[in-house]
Amino acid sequence: MPDVKGVAGFVGYANGGVVNVKTSAIITATIHNRHGFAAGIVGRTKREVNITDVYVKDLTTIQDRVNNEAGSASIVAFIDSSPATVNLNRVVIDDHEAHGHTVAGVIGYIKGGSITMTDVFVSSTLTGTHKVASLIGRYNPVPTELMDASDVYGFTNETNNHAESQQLDAANVVTEADLDDTWWNANYSLDATLWTIPETGIPVLKIAE
Repeated sequence: MPDVKGVAGFVGYANGGVVNVKTSAIITATIHNRHGFAAGIVGRTKREVNITDVYVKDLTTIQDRVNNEAGSASIVAFIDSSPATVNLNRVVIDDHEAHGHTVAGVIGYIKGGSITMTDVFVSSTLTGTHKVASLIGRYNPVPTELMDASDVYGFTNETNNHAESQQLDAANVVTEADLDDTWWNANYSLDATLWTIPETGIPVLKIAE
């Protein structure tokens, strides 16, 4: 594919290295990429993304290009190297509206690697033409042990020789997604409650007792 860059609230395109975003917020933003990737935090990256204590409110991501690898998501639209590492810790996405081809509440498309989500809340309205999911629009390849987890992935029937290296570790994750697409959609939820980090005032998730 062409070297498509990304449009995002913090990092449009990181051609390697590590992206760290801590104790930050996005309030009322529209991210629109007519060509490729659109996301609240990172449009396109290659290796490692760490998101901690982040609050996103009233976010719209729009991606116009019809391409299997194009993405629209609240946190990361596209991670195009394998293996990659994504860590989300205490993240709230409140009122996210996404439009595009491969669309997700959190990550649009990751080519491979490990994903850890802890204390994550996502409230999204998602409309796409290809793959739509409340957490991850496309995870290629899907971890072998999670091939049947259609409630987690928007696309679950891709495999290759690197499937055994994939890992998704999700704890205290809640999605409230209104999904609309023309092919496949998936939702994932877990009972939990919101609480507030005293030092920052950022609302985060706590598993219900």
